[in-house]
Amino acid sequence: MAAPILKKIAKGELLFNEGDPSKSMYFVQTGTIRLYKKKGNASIELGMIHKGEVIGEMGFLDGGPRSASAEALHDVELMEITNNNLVEQMKVLPPWLMVLLKTIVNRLRSANNKIRQLESASTAYTYGSEGVSTTYQYMNVYDVLKTCTALLLVGAKNGEKTPEGYFKVQMQRVVKYANSIMGIHASKITEMFDILERVGMAKVERISSDKIDISIFDLDQLEQLVNYINDENLKDHTKKNNLSIKSVLILGYMSKHMNLFPVNAEGLADVNLARIIQLEKEASGGKVPFNIDETFKELVKAGIATEVAMKDSNTASTLVKPLMVVRMYKIQKVLKELDIINEKKREQAARGNAYR
Repeated sequence: MAAPILKKIAKGELLFNEGDPSKSMYFVQTGTIRLYKKKGNASIELGMIHKGEVIGEMGFLDGGPRSASAEALHDVELMEITNNNLVEQMKVLPPWLMVLLKTIVNRLRSANNKIRQLESASTAYTYGSEGVSTTYQYMNVYDVLKTCTALLLVGAKNGEKTPEGYFKVQMQRVVKYANSIMGIHASKITEMFDILERVGMAKVERISSDKIDISIFDLDQLEQLVNYINDENLKDHTKKNNLSIKSVLILGYMSKHMNLFPVNAEGLADVNLARIIQLEKEASGGKVPFNIDETFKELVKAGIATEVAMKDSNTASTLVKPLMVVRMYKIQKVLKELDIINEKKREQAARGNAYR
């Protein structure tokens, strides 16, 4: 019999799409795979396949199409077993055993389909000139709140303080709270941790395939993230602080250069935006990083900065609380990362439906 084939897929790549022909099954050697089912332009989370488990066996045995899509959550190595690999072995099985296997698989497939029909996709409400519309969200507000709250609770209660002042926790313990108690799917928990790492709020350390540690850099910052998202979610849609990408970029530049502006007795820093623009122009060969225009009023409306005082061509001042700017920048980066992920999942679902 021909040997199994080693297959590698990178994080975010699809192993197969729902509806694809089933020509192989796979044994996962390393990494984790997310299984999901398409529903309209949305998707429903079905499960996770880990090291040592098999994926794709139903279609492989009964010849039906893939019943779900499979995406790598981390870099994954698999052993691929094709139809040709097992054809000789299947010939020696008694006919009744083959019938039994196919019957079990068919019943499993039928049961899975019935269960999935009872599930509903998450939706978000968008308010526009034409009224209210709904949009699919892979990760909604409650997914984020519950996952971050679980991380905050475990960090505060069980976190091991490192010499750098961080709080290190075991991912397995956080998943226990977020998944088993709060009902958040493991794939969304993993995605949220990756976001926190990308924005500089945490660090994910994969010690081994079975042990992952998470270092929380600032518990107060994490709590502020939870409180901010919760407060915004409770507001009327007309009063929400929906900062644009341009506003978040300005926050980022202010955060980057905040150490240049001393804090007064009231805890405020007089930030010279003109100086920041000049420094960034010098660093980028003359490219203007941002303009002081209507966009900045978003930061004023959100209470992050005061109106800009234009004293001369080299001075454009605004008063801010330095720590608030730095933390709000990270919070807004988290929200923008969530927007990107949700958009990618919508596009992924739409592409999958186009091939059905």
